[in-house]
Amino acid sequence: MNYRIVMPNHSTYDYSSLGKFLIASKKKYSIIKFTQNETAEFFRVYPDLYKDEEEKSHNIANLSEGFLCIGDDGNSYIVTPESAQKIDFKITLSKSIKKSKRLYHLLKKSYDSNEKLLSSATETCLSVKPSKTFFKKAVYVNKEKGYALRFRFKQSKKENQPLLILICGKRFVRSHLWHKLKKYDCSVLIPQMPAPKLHGKNGYAHFPDALKPLTELLGDKYKTDKNRIYISGISAGAELTWLCIHRFPEFFACGVPIMGAATAIDNPDYSRFKNTPLWVAHAENDKTVLIDYNDCAVKEIIALDGNIKYTRYKKGGHGIAPRFFKKENWDEWMFCQSLKNR
Repeated sequence: MNYRIVMPNHSTYDYSSLGKFLIASKKKYSIIKFTQNETAEFFRVYPDLYKDEEEKSHNIANLSEGFLCIGDDGNSYIVTPESAQKIDFKITLSKSIKKSKRLYHLLKKSYDSNEKLLSSATETCLSVKPSKTFFKKAVYVNKEKGYALRFRFKQSKKENQPLLILICGKRFVRSHLWHKLKKYDCSVLIPQMPAPKLHGKNGYAHFPDALKPLTELLGDKYKTDKNRIYISGISAGAELTWLCIHRFPEFFACGVPIMGAATAIDNPDYSRFKNTPLWVAHAENDKTVLIDYNDCAVKEIIALDGNIKYTRYKKGGHGIAPRFFKKENWDEWMFCQSLKNR
């Protein structure tokens, strides 16, 4: 039996201290899960959630009373370190908590699907039937390293053309990018975003290690230009764009991160961005991802004489991507970039 606790986010809580027990997180709520066999371990690490020492001491004293949890069977339980007692108590969930539960189930479905792919594959394989007119679903499984990555792919009409990696949804591509991309003959790879809270603390950290060999496989199979591999991302996809370039700076011809910062990198070495052309875009009033992160990154890269453009909007919040892709000449700039020019 698995037990779940839906808890409100608070500035005095440090959910990262719970490690594997934290499986999903939204703006207002986080979801914690543990099994019957993990009960003792969970109760041992739980006090580390509290930053305030007085609050921590108070909760340690009350641990013996247990937690009100939701079991896999949908019933309510009082779970203590020694037992789990089913109670006749119907929990009335707020809309926010219900939304968090739906998020958990969606993420879990994706995670279980990838685990199934890994367990069923006998070797590293690439399952893709490319199209030159629209995006086709595909799967890449690296059995040796334990990666399963779903993606969509559109093949260029001719060989030796650029490959654009776009870390965002297909719908976004159609509505905001296609009117410009259709002018160019290029392959487009759209990898599925990882779910870091479900794949563990380092869910994002493994993404570049799965994306690079996939890109190389597609490049060899469909004869793309290895000197013109471009990467762009929006919001969390931009975060992964920064991460991928930091991990493999000599692999990408350029990067275009929109509304996302290098927050997935522990102690970033900005010199790794120096030789990769970047075009960064952000809005001053973005409350989802603070612009301060990119202000700092751009300042550091400029100080290193890096090749970077910065579009800094006054307004637009966390929704400037359509404006940027429609108004700016990012496409002309991007398709001029090549590793041969370095």
